[in-house]
Amino acid sequence: MANEWYRKKTWTKDDESEFFAKLQRARKDGRAQYLMLQAYALSETDNKELWAVALNLIQKYFDEYSDDQFEKSGAYGTVGKIYCKMGEYDLALESYKKAVEQEKAYPGVRTGAFLDFSQLAIHQNRTDLFDDIEAVLLDNIEECGFPSSKYIECEALSTIYKHKNDLERANYYKILAEETANDDDSCLVYYRKFGHGENRDEILEKYRSILDKYKKTDIANISGDNTHNIVKNILAWADEEPIPHKEWPLFIEENSRSLMLQINERGVEVRSIDDLLNPPKSIAPQLGELTDILISATDSLEYHPVVIECVVRCLGRKAIVKKQNLFSFLYEKYLVVPPNYKIRNPHARSVDQAFADALSHHFTWENFDKIETLLRDKSLGESRGLLINAFTGFLHKEEARQLLTELSEDPEFAFDTKRLLKRKVRNLK
Repeated sequence: MANEWYRKKTWTKDDESEFFAKLQRARKDGRAQYLMLQAYALSETDNKELWAVALNLIQKYFDEYSDDQFEKSGAYGTVGKIYCKMGEYDLALESYKKAVEQEKAYPGVRTGAFLDFSQLAIHQNRTDLFDDIEAVLLDNIEECGFPSSKYIECEALSTIYKHKNDLERANYYKILAEETANDDDSCLVYYRKFGHGENRDEILEKYRSILDKYKKTDIANISGDNTHNIVKNILAWADEEPIPHKEWPLFIEENSRSLMLQINERGVEVRSIDDLLNPPKSIAPQLGELTDILISATDSLEYHPVVIECVVRCLGRKAIVKKQNLFSFLYEKYLVVPPNYKIRNPHARSVDQAFADALSHHFTWENFDKIETLLRDKSLGESRGLLINAFTGFLHKEEARQLLTELSEDPEFAFDTKRLLKRKVRNLK
């Protein structure tokens, strides 16, 4: 595909001559598409000069194929992406808005322009566009099939309603976003992108104070389109010296190296901590043979909390659950998780959440009383909420309803968790 004449990643004179020569020989009804495919290919490079070429090709499309409706929304969207890369955010918003309007007029062609429009407007705090964004998101939310798209839509709506002081709707969409992100099948547990629904102003203020403390960057630059990336570069874990986001994979690789060596000595070819969480089919059945190594790792002070969190989550995988029930071990460890391990890391869940999640996978009827005790132990905080689904599955509807109702009134649970519990109660009726 990379060698196709309409997807060139370079634009020499020879490239240009070849492209237009073949474009002229192409069928007339396909020329607009070839022109846009080439423009998109150049827009995806890191070369500013090629971005300018892409804009020229798109302008040629608008000039020569003005009657074409199939590629038009994509053309506006690509222009928006290019202007974003250039830092011309107002121009980008104008282009995204045109793409949205085009798709409204010709609904047979849909792109992700409405998501790009929403994200950029909120990043830029363009409150004057919030009504337009709200309308287009609500028009599209029922058709959102991908978890990542649904997450972005719900986060955006939560932010908009919070700005409008409609806290009930803001919390409703925040809960929907959290449910999508926390679904293990959604691939969003570790890679949330938007991150504006949960009390954005307070979080930004927290980051400003940390930036001021470490003096890593100009505080004035905290707001704007790069807010999320700056935050990731500043915070790594609690009060430790920040680890730049780009260095994070290397840091975790180095920190977990001794653990990987122990595992490889068992004949299991695990290259990184990610292979424990998302093992290839050839490795998954062998995880049960690593239980003792993983248990030992949870007690080691050698490993960063994110590594510990990955190890604990791995203990909840089916291959290990089938091999050995670890409920007693996980139960005891969950009760004594150090306070600093209960802090949510920007790169992962907290360790106590991982223990609660693993416990839910090892839970059997014999452990019923212990889980019920954990759920009512307010000192365990929010993490015990991860035990609810497994536990209520063993109860009759009326018993489950009574327990969920009781927990929904627990002052230690956050408002959004209470809302989620109340919804579960309604679903049991």
